[in-house]
Amino acid sequence: MQGHARLVLEFNQYAKVMPTELDLSRISTSLENVPILTSLFSIEFLGNTLAAYLTAIVFVFAVYLVSKIISWILKNYAKRIIAKTKNGLDDAVFETVHRSVTFILVLTAVYFSLRSLVISASTMDILVKVIFVLFTFKITLEIERFLAFAIKEYFEPLANKQKGFAKAFVPSILRVSKFIVWALAFLLVLSNLGYNIASLLAGLGLGGLAFALAAQEMLSNFFGSVSILSDQPFKVGDFVNVEGYSGTIVNVGLRSTTIQTIDKSMVSIPNKTVAAANIENISKRNAYKVEQTLAVKYDTSLKDLQAAVEMVKSVIRKDKDTDSETMRVNFVEFGESALEIKVFYYITDTSSYARILDVRERINLKIKQGFEKISVQMAFPTQSLYIENAKDLVQARLRSKAR
Repeated sequence: MQGHARLVLEFNQYAKVMPTELDLSRISTSLENVPILTSLFSIEFLGNTLAAYLTAIVFVFAVYLVSKIISWILKNYAKRIIAKTKNGLDDAVFETVHRSVTFILVLTAVYFSLRSLVISASTMDILVKVIFVLFTFKITLEIERFLAFAIKEYFEPLANKQKGFAKAFVPSILRVSKFIVWALAFLLVLSNLGYNIASLLAGLGLGGLAFALAAQEMLSNFFGSVSILSDQPFKVGDFVNVEGYSGTIVNVGLRSTTIQTIDKSMVSIPNKTVAAANIENISKRNAYKVEQTLAVKYDTSLKDLQAAVEMVKSVIRKDKDTDSETMRVNFVEFGESALEIKVFYYITDTSSYARILDVRERINLKIKQGFEKISVQMAFPTQSLYIENAKDLVQARLRSKAR
């Protein structure tokens, strides 16, 4: 509660920073003493002479003219100087000042004019609070616009570099910043109007705790999205393996990450799961490993087998998208139904999974073509059955048929 009390004190101090009086009585008295206009300006209405009202109106109008002169100078001179700089920050500050100068100066003039008049304490209190609310509204509006400028000027370009990944967070950040600014302004106005915001903040704290418990899943996904944004393990368009799903990142939202799998289905994974998962980003590889086994028939001669191994090496070595330095092709196994050639190589073009498949297909077709040229046949799983005493079995079947 000490923090709440300190916040209330700061709000009250801010609400009382404006001066409370501006002595315009000398001007109104001078008007009342003009011989020709004495009878007119001495007329009283609601406790103030006509001269006092006229003085207040003229003062506000004079301040309005001064504000317009200042605005004209800013627009025609200061803006030209600022336009020569490449930094957008000074332009934003200029636009804020240019939009606000007339409103703030005229509102301040109205405040001082009212203070110079004889008005009941209750009425003056209401008028001052109205002026304060208008002043707070204007300042809050300009702060909101400036924050929006800062987010779009500095954060959004960074988001655009992520090819859509961080773009999803820009609207949310704008909404959250707007909510925070206006919430603080609302509390400031309530404090100035005499409400005890300490109890209100305490109530909001309990309500926020209840909301957090009820929306635990939503908050977990939100902080998961923040974790993804800060770590950036992938970007939109990357091919990844996440939680058993392999596919291309389509979208990263505040609640979930959408992946388009190889079979073109869309899978949405909660961000809290993605943030805690082991993520394999295939697109960030500088090479893609390929391991496969080529099986040839057992009746293949030694000469043809050696030719097959050299042919496979040549195909992989000559391909422009493979790493010939680390390529390995060896006859390694007498399999159950074939002679097995082990093939190992890296594909260096990993721009997309589709591209990887194209390279593998190209190499496999050339290998198949090479096998056909050297007349080496690829094997398929076969099984031979040998039966002891096969002659006795044949004779027994013949005898059974004769009967």
